[in-house]
Amino acid sequence: MSKPADSLNVLISHVAADEALAHRAAAALRRAGHQVWTGDEIYPGDNWAAKYAEALEQSDAMIPLLSPAALDSERVQSDLAFALGQKRYANRLIPVFTAGADPQSERFPWVLRRFPLVRMTDGADSEEAAFREVTAMLKDSAAGTSEANATLTAKTADAG
Repeated sequence: MSKPADSLNVLISHVAADEALAHRAAAALRRAGHQVWTGDEIYPGDNWAAKYAEALEQSDAMIPLLSPAALDSERVQSDLAFALGQKRYANRLIPVFTAGADPQSERFPWVLRRFPLVRMTDGADSEEAAFREVTAMLKDSAAGTSEANATLTAKTADAG
């Protein structure tokens, strides 16, 4: 069974302290039809590094949950560096700032200030609004890719 054209493989980059938030974000993205990887897919005895590398390689989009703790995380910083170097993440790297995280902080990679940022304040309403915003951004990105693929297919057919 193939996934819908506007469905993406999304990796949610987060720290352990934000795991509950990552699960809520994953649930919202799954309701929108996306495949989501949060790290729960790693089981005791698995090679953690290999599983994580596989998830990074298979993902089409990344949603880093940037809490104050995440801004100090080497892994989250490495995930961001990886995503910035991948063309497939164009328009699909969507930083989400949680309550208390400051996008102007020196700990935040300056280059991401050029990206659309999603901000979340305390409270379920803010959280749901942020998840809706992320879902809409992913949908727009996936639709753009589907249109580009259809154009490429048409051009290839015309050339043949």
